[in-house]
Amino acid sequence: MNTTVRYIILTAMRDWLFVGIIFAIIAAIFFSNFLGSTVMIEQNEMKASFLSAITRMVLIVGMIVFICFNVRRSFENKEIDLMLSRPISRVGFIFSYWLGFSIIGIIVISAIAVYISFFIKSVNVTGFSFWLLSLIFEMLVINAFAVFASIILVSSVSSVLLCFGFYIVSRM
Repeated sequence: MNTTVRYIILTAMRDWLFVGIIFAIIAAIFFSNFLGSTVMIEQNEMKASFLSAITRMVLIVGMIVFICFNVRRSFENKEIDLMLSRPISRVGFIFSYWLGFSIIGIIVISAIAVYISFFIKSVNVTGFSFWLLSLIFEMLVINAFAVFASIILVSSVSSVLLCFGFYIVSRM
């Protein structure tokens, strides 16, 4: 199971997932600074609000797309068949995939936390920690659903669309 988790993390580094999401978060910082500077009062609070909403969407969309296309590519390259030939149960295999993607998400969330705490001047620690906790739980659920959808469905585009539909309905 540890080798599968390490393999998932290595594929994320190989596919430049961290760099892409970090650049998207930097763009979100500039965009939220621009939007926050347009208000008359409470500019820091608006910047924090915009930044938290944009980074949440960047994280969720990035993780859904990465998970669905990574699992589909693993099926097409017969990597999953090779992994399932080892003495690992199917439940353990799926759990290790979910755990690997969740570790990647937690690494990205910790980078988001550092960025937000660095760029926002007055952060309410209690509210910020509750927001981070809710973001972690939301990412864990979305990762589980994305792994499920990408294993069940044949097309990676249909699994991405199903995950987006699930996320939009769950956010309502």
